[in-house]
Amino acid sequence: MPQRLAISLTFLQGNRVAGSGPVNLFFGGYHLADDGTLHWAGAGDEWGPRFGSTMMAGPEDLMNLEKQFFQALGAVSRLEIRGTAIVLENADKSTTMLLEGHSVEQMANSLMGVRLRLTRLITNGSEITIPPDVTVVLAFTRNGRADGFSGLNVYQGSVEFPALGQVQFPSMFATTRMSGPEPLMTLERAYLEALSTVKRWRPSLNGAVMASENALTIFEFTAIR
Repeated sequence: MPQRLAISLTFLQGNRVAGSGPVNLFFGGYHLADDGTLHWAGAGDEWGPRFGSTMMAGPEDLMNLEKQFFQALGAVSRLEIRGTAIVLENADKSTTMLLEGHSVEQMANSLMGVRLRLTRLITNGSEITIPPDVTVVLAFTRNGRADGFSGLNVYQGSVEFPALGQVQFPSMFATTRMSGPEPLMTLERAYLEALSTVKRWRPSLNGAVMASENALTIFEFTAIR
């Protein structure tokens, strides 16, 4: 496992599950019996349970690791809580997954004070071109504020982390009113409108990935060092 890689699995209300693989965000359903038997929703196939996921590509080694991760996740059938960790195993214990527990606050704190530069934007399934000489930035503060630079204007608003792996911007962003070339104005409108639809996030090797609930809108950010 790469040291800086964040793979997560979160059990949510309503028998829902969400998380992040080495490259993509995923979500689905589950049922946990009283005896610890775990069933994933969906029929599944050789790749594992039928999770919905984003469709981002990544380095070959991470894509291979992601394939192994989903295969292992599809094979497990028992859940056991050991202290602050969750252990998932298959029937003969030849496949074991150990997930260390992290609180909402711990995950949210990993973003605090980090300036994130937008490197990829997909809105409603369509990729938006980001000119190489344009910088779009997002940052968070510990008082529940989000601010940044959207290509032409400075913006600010509020941010909430309601549950592990979840993020939302509950109000419209306030912005300065500078105008510029139409391509930049179009990018800025698309960015701010798409940011208001974000519901999930995960840390990545170099920054963070955020997505809408249906995973049709995706942001990839790289931390500015």
